[in-house]
Amino acid sequence: MSKVLIWDIETSNLDADFGTLLCAGYKWLGEEKVHTIAINDYKTYKKDPTDDRQVVKDFLKVYTDADLTVAYNGVLFDKPWLIAKVMEHGLEIPPNIPMQDPYFCVKGNLRISRKSLQNVSYFLKLGAEKTPVEG
Repeated sequence: MSKVLIWDIETSNLDADFGTLLCAGYKWLGEEKVHTIAINDYKTYKKDPTDDRQVVKDFLKVYTDADLTVAYNGVLFDKPWLIAKVMEHGLEIPPNIPMQDPYFCVKGNLRISRKSLQNVSYFLKLGAEKTPVEG
């Protein structure tokens, strides 16, 4: 049976060279539990709240265990952002694990005003909302 990883990252900037990986959220398909690896979980956070090396490193351990990944807008944002951070920290680039990106399904099949995950969820009446993040 394939291990399917559903994941998302939250960042402080849209560009990895100016941003920090704040957290990576993930769950394995078929499991109930959602996991979060957050920058403020590490002792280094108090000394340097932009030091995201351990978050990247720990999420890579999870990511590389997958046979397939699923991430909304993962092809255009999450994966390239993560790979940039991997390179910044001199970590080993993960293998090219196949990815399914629901964004392209939405983009190619739904004529709606915005293709954000939040708007798609609202439009499809899925009843789930993104957690608001405040500065």
